[in-house]
Amino acid sequence: DECEENENVFFELIQNPFEILEFSRNLKVINDILEKQPDSPISALCVDVIQTQFLINYDLQKLSLYFMDATQILFTDEVKALQLISSISLLKSFGNAFWSTRGQENFLINPVEIDEDEELDINLRNINQRMELPNPLIHSFLIYLLKALKLSQGFSLDDIKRFCQTNKNSMPWLNGLEWTEKEGGRIDFNPYWYLEHYNRAEHAADRICRGDETFSNELLKSITNAKANEKDLVDLRVSFSGMIITRMYHIRASRELNQVETILAQKIYASLEKAHLP
Repeated sequence: DECEENENVFFELIQNPFEILEFSRNLKVINDILEKQPDSPISALCVDVIQTQFLINYDLQKLSLYFMDATQILFTDEVKALQLISSISLLKSFGNAFWSTRGQENFLINPVEIDEDEELDINLRNINQRMELPNPLIHSFLIYLLKALKLSQGFSLDDIKRFCQTNKNSMPWLNGLEWTEKEGGRIDFNPYWYLEHYNRAEHAADRICRGDETFSNELLKSITNAKANEKDLVDLRVSFSGMIITRMYHIRASRELNQVETILAQKIYASLEKAHLP
């Protein structure tokens, strides 16, 4: 298909959507469907598939080439559905790559920097320029950046607050975050992050999408541990079911499981039988 024949198709959709959609009948059909249902679950699935099946293979240097274009699309009114979806997928991939390439820097003490030897197409000033724009999708990307940081570094919610305090001058857009419940009951940060078992399940679910089953294997051992505290077992199993199994169902709804996911699904089935869950 077009994605396999042209590995840059999603980058080109960001910059030249009309040309790509005119060239590809299949992508045009998908785009037309998505434009009729802009907030449908299929749109979210498309973001997930593009991010985890295509853009995950690119490094930060490549992704940075399209950061400015992708963020521009977030606050542009007349854009194609697949153009917006490709932009969101790219920005999520950029966020993951940005933190993973930072290594084990002490973000809680030292402000984030972008060194010249990283040879990125953007600098911190460019990022700040975009992130300070008042736009709902930019705000969602901000939250995703912090979530990606949390998962990358194993931070607690208190660590995230300390990170924001440390970087309030180098990244002034962090100053506008509200840490209390907003009107209407919406909380920007997930309150379940305070719970260790939820943290473990979320981290394992995130790594599954990157082809890493290490954390999910550890979680499977824990939920089948007959010597563990009964309450801890219940909490772990609830978190595991809600996070890991749901993630697997979402993946299966959009595409076939890859090799790592298939093996993991088999392990889950065997472990749940062993655990004698109702």
